[in-house]
Amino acid sequence: MILWTYSAEGNALVRFGVEPLRKIFFRFLPKPWLRVVSQWLTAVLYLPVHTIYRFPFCKNLPYYEYFINFRKLSFARNTLNVFDKLNAPQTHFTTRATCDAWFNATRFEPDSISIRPYQGVSYTLLGTKRGHPD
Repeated sequence: MILWTYSAEGNALVRFGVEPLRKIFFRFLPKPWLRVVSQWLTAVLYLPVHTIYRFPFCKNLPYYEYFINFRKLSFARNTLNVFDKLNAPQTHFTTRATCDAWFNATRFEPDSISIRPYQGVSYTLLGTKRGHPD
C-alpha cells in the first residue's frame, strides 16, 4: 500500500490561513477564475522564494524545504500546486503519530513499513499488508 498525506506538522500557514479562505471563498470560484488566482498567487510567491528563502540562515522559516523544491519546478507546475491547495473539496492534515498508528506492525509486514516526510509538508507511507501474497 502506498499513501500520501498532508502533514499537520509544518503546515500551519496552510491549515490556518489558506484553508479558511478556501472554504469561505475559493471553493465557490469558477475553475477558470481559480486558475487565474492561482497564477497570480504563484507569481507573488516568486519574490520571497527567490530572495529571502535562498539564504541558508533562513532554514527555520516556514516552508523552507518546500520552497527549495518550488524553485526547481516550472511556473506552470507551481501554479498547479497552488491550484490544488485552493481547489481541494476537502483536506485533512495528518500527524506523524497518526501515520505510525495507521502503518503499524500489526497491520503491515514490519520490514516493509516506511514513513517518510516530504519537504516538511507531507508524508509518504509505504507498507505490505500482513497476509498479502507478494
